[in-house]
Amino acid sequence: MRPSIAASVLFLSTSALADTWTVDNDGSADFDTIQAAVNAAADGDVILIAPGTYTSNSDAGVVSISSKSLTLQSSGEPALTILDGQHERPVISCFTCPSITIEGLTITRGGYNESQMDGGGIRCWASGMTVSNCIISNNSISMGADGGAGMLCKSTYYDDIYDPVITNCTFENNHCANYGGAIEISLSTPTITGCTFADNTAAMGGDDIYIWYDSYAYINDCEFCGSSAPIEGPHSGSGNLFLSDCPTPCPDLNSDNLVGVADLLYVLEHWGQAIQDDPDGNDICDSSDIAILISAWGPCP
Repeated sequence: MRPSIAASVLFLSTSALADTWTVDNDGSADFDTIQAAVNAAADGDVILIAPGTYTSNSDAGVVSISSKSLTLQSSGEPALTILDGQHERPVISCFTCPSITIEGLTITRGGYNESQMDGGGIRCWASGMTVSNCIISNNSISMGADGGAGMLCKSTYYDDIYDPVITNCTFENNHCANYGGAIEISLSTPTITGCTFADNTAAMGGDDIYIWYDSYAYINDCEFCGSSAPIEGPHSGSGNLFLSDCPTPCPDLNSDNLVGVADLLYVLEHWGQAIQDDPDGNDICDSSDIAILISAWGPCP
């Protein structure tokens, strides 16, 4: 009995040390920025992010994490909790992190200028990572940089091979001038399950996923559309669906599978502002969005 009691006490003590930090850019939470919460957090802590749009002026990224194990989680809908790289910086960068969980966020407009490196939306470098229920969209990598516009999974020859887990995410409209429009994989063995890949492109190979010879990917129950070369490189899996064209998305802004008054009010509330996945795709709430909502009024197909 003594070893069991000791183990229980150790577990409770470790759990008690974990904190939850709240982030809201309206000044009502523990922190106004995600990076400030990351800097304060210790291993095992949860950073709970309120709906809103978060960005940064740092070249390191909207969020940069090094050598920590943390959870970044939305307290609301993914479509309304937006991390925006403004096409000037990566969105989330993780370096040698034992364990990172990213859940329920929109990760958008990440990218580098020609002097910078790879991984526009999420840069997972020599890190253990779980990404779930996220929207990873409109990220880009230029010719001067490397690959993985939506996400980079990479280790080095001097680090352990990591096994990222990517589940129930949407990768859409990510564009790379090199390899891996949505995801580039190097020295990693990720498992990708239940994800949607739509209208991603890569000039050199792997519009959706590019896997280098030193890696392997397990891809199951995913849907691919709008790309000529969805997956390139060593992989296996089952239950995947490949479509030449992507279906027209339902303009449902609050993820209740219904186009209605709540969506209309959201557009009016954010009139003239930049939001992610507005109905007409120009990232600005305007009159054309209202016209699309009215034409699609009712339950989503």
